[in-house]
Amino acid sequence: MGRTASDYNSENKYAMGTTLAKFAARFQYGRTTAETCSYNTGLMPNPVDGCDGLSTVFEDNVYASTEDPWKYTAAISGAHTLGSANLITSGFEGFWSSAEEQGKFNNDYYKSLLLKGWMPQMAVNGVAGKNQWQRADISTLPHKEMMLDSDMCLAYQNNVQFETCKSAIPNGQSTQSCDQYRNDQVPLLAENGNCCAW
Repeated sequence: MGRTASDYNSENKYAMGTTLAKFAARFQYGRTTAETCSYNTGLMPNPVDGCDGLSTVFEDNVYASTEDPWKYTAAISGAHTLGSANLITSGFEGFWSSAEEQGKFNNDYYKSLLLKGWMPQMAVNGVAGKNQWQRADISTLPHKEMMLDSDMCLAYQNNVQFETCKSAIPNGQSTQSCDQYRNDQVPLLAENGNCCAW
């Protein structure tokens, strides 16, 4: 991540204040590397489940003990600023950022999510059920930009009324009664043909 950060300095990689210097200063030894992760099977959200998938994995489990699990869920989703979706490994295809910004450790993923127009792309590579979002505001790009339902929900599923309702419910109690405020009770999923997200 340090090499892809905007403050990377090839002449002085660990210059004071750079991302690499910050990582080096906070690094702690002790974690062992596992060769297999059988206990981890099924613990990543299915992207086509949108907010429900993120909620099941992150809000209800991984970050359940935090004060604001959605804040941490949004933060970890920012990892999409690096890499891309590949048909062979996931069945989805494209990059979460522009050609210029993809692969840099910055906030372009969030900018892309909020500042670009998106429309459903059904049956990616002809596979039913593999639906994603493609750019709706421009037709010619140097590489394919996309978003998944689990990305789109971060910006378009929840709203102020939903969050206010949830915050009024005591910890540990169901927030299902607040779902009435979520996106008019219709999840923003590509399969629903919701067009478009701006």
